[in-house]
Amino acid sequence: MDTLREILRDVNADINNIKQHQGNNYLRNFMQVAYLKSHKLELPEGEAPFTPSNIESEVQTKGVMWQFLKKLDTLRRKDLHPLKREVMYIDALENVTKQEAEVLTCMKDQVMYKLYPNITVDALVEVGYFPASFREQ
Repeated sequence: MDTLREILRDVNADINNIKQHQGNNYLRNFMQVAYLKSHKLELPEGEAPFTPSNIESEVQTKGVMWQFLKKLDTLRRKDLHPLKREVMYIDALENVTKQEAEVLTCMKDQVMYKLYPNITVDALVEVGYFPASFREQ
């Protein structure tokens, strides 16, 4: 499996590349949280207070990233205590590369266009990744 940033780079280069990942539920969780207002994480905006890791290779953190993306449904739960949500998010930031932490911050704040300007809700709807009803969200 590719790293999240490799997938996003490929999709940013050609939005049709997202079709190769239709069955990846962890990526779908990420894309929904990153792009749909209805899925936005209830976390404070901006940089989180965390200690960046010294990890430089995404190969070392690939499992950490995919595990975190698997937990996004849990982070979105309304009954999850806000402090627990923040601790889970910060823990992920501290165990990935600086570049991956930047992607997670943009996901949380729903400002992915800063890193991947060609990936938009409209583009994802146009290629059939999101249903048309998501355009209004």
